[in-house]
Amino acid sequence: MSNPIDHDHRQAAKEYREASGGKGEKFRDWQAQVEDETSFDDKTRELMMLAVASALQCKFCVSAHSKKAIRHGASREEVADAVQIASEVRAASTMAYGMDAYQNFDDFDEE
Repeated sequence: MSNPIDHDHRQAAKEYREASGGKGEKFRDWQAQVEDETSFDDKTRELMMLAVASALQCKFCVSAHSKKAIRHGASREEVADAVQIASEVRAASTMAYGMDAYQNFDDFDEE
C-alpha cells in the first residue's frame, strides 16, 4: 500500500491546523490522551484501531494503524484477523440495519 499521506495531504493538514484556531491541536491532545491512557498494550490497541479504520474505510487510518501495529509486533495473521473481525461486524451491521426495512410492512394493509 502506498502511503496516502502525501505532500498534498500534508499541506492541506497544515492549512487546516492554521485555520482551526487551535481546535486541531486540542483534537491531537485528546487523541494522544486516549492512546496513552488505555488498558490495552500498544499492539492490541493498534490492532483495534486498524479494525475500526478498516470498517470505516479510512485509508489514512488503515495506513497509519497497520504500520503502528506491525511496529509493535503484530503478525500477518493478527492483522488479517483484525480486518476479518471488522468485516464481520460491518456485514452484520448492514444486515441488522437492512432488517429494519421489514418494519415498513406494518404501515401497509396487506389485504
